[in-house]
Amino acid sequence: MRNRLLFLALLLLLSAFPLFAEKAAALPQDKPVIAVQSLEPIALEEAVGGDYLLGPGDFLNIFVENHNYTVQVGPDGSITLEEIGPLQVGGKTFADAREQIVGALAGKYHKEYCFVSLSKLKRVAVPVSGAVARPQVLRVNWGVRLSEAVALAGGTLGAADDHRVELRRGGETRIVNLMDVQRKGDLSQDPVLQQGDRIFVPWVDRSKPQVIVALQAGGVVNAAWNEELTVEDYLAWAGELSNSSDARFVRLTHSDGKSEQVELADIGKRKPAAGDRIEFDGAGNNNVYVGGAVHAAGPLPYQPGWKVVDYVKAAGVMIVAADVKRVKVIKATGEEKSVSSIEEPVAPGDFIRLDKAAIEYVKDWATIITAVISVVYTIVLINETTK
Repeated sequence: MRNRLLFLALLLLLSAFPLFAEKAAALPQDKPVIAVQSLEPIALEEAVGGDYLLGPGDFLNIFVENHNYTVQVGPDGSITLEEIGPLQVGGKTFADAREQIVGALAGKYHKEYCFVSLSKLKRVAVPVSGAVARPQVLRVNWGVRLSEAVALAGGTLGAADDHRVELRRGGETRIVNLMDVQRKGDLSQDPVLQQGDRIFVPWVDRSKPQVIVALQAGGVVNAAWNEELTVEDYLAWAGELSNSSDARFVRLTHSDGKSEQVELADIGKRKPAAGDRIEFDGAGNNNVYVGGAVHAAGPLPYQPGWKVVDYVKAAGVMIVAADVKRVKVIKATGEEKSVSSIEEPVAPGDFIRLDKAAIEYVKDWATIITAVISVVYTIVLINETTK
């Protein structure tokens, strides 16, 4: 009986030996961890999801029980797994590729101990052409959006149609309103670039309505007119808002040559018409000019809140000679108007003219007549003397 029990125990031990041998083979202890990926952090807006498309340059971490290693997706879109061989994953979503890889590993290892993760994302090559400052092929990290790529290419030119930027992907073309993206900050309208994408920025069609934006640094840029856009939108698009610190208003010149001032507080409400010219006025010229019957005619620094009376006082009004009821303001737009009240507000670039009193004009004419008579009398005396 005892011998029989020993025999059965030995038989069970021998039958379990292949299982231990298989397990030992499945748990290699001497393989080093292969770490070829960069340890630098990746700047991403959000976590990469399972719909991420794998392609050449992506790195995957493969975990099999107590062993892990890193593989790179090659130029042909394939990866090579240890002891299994090549698998084609290029063009597949990460979720599909992960399921494929785990399925292949399950034939060699225990499936519940097999894991796949993204280690490093590929760089994307995107050609940017058309009306940009530096047309080129950009090589950027995955996650870059169209607006960022255009900025990296030097931004759009003054003749660019920012309303109709083309994103060409495969056989399809998506139109992106870059001005609208920048105005509203709507990321859903600013697509993340993929490998194979191409960006083309078209030029403004001169046969269609436009708005002209004059630059403070000199020159003008043309923008396609859009009835929904405001003066502020066009100035922001032209990059002029960041240079407007010393401007007090915006001049809007219409196609018929007439112009008007738009206060800075109202540029987000005012919509220009087709053919309008937009420019900052008062920028670099924060002076108000005072002339006429004042002691110190000339420019005075603009002071917000000051009225006509304040500038006249600052220039030193001649109480005896001036007629305070005869004040005129010549606006920066060229418009001249008589001031009904010296409490009239003033804008940079305005010219205040304080006329003389009527008696002063009489005195001036009397002085002139006296001088003329004096000259004539002198000439007569000289003629009489020489006879």
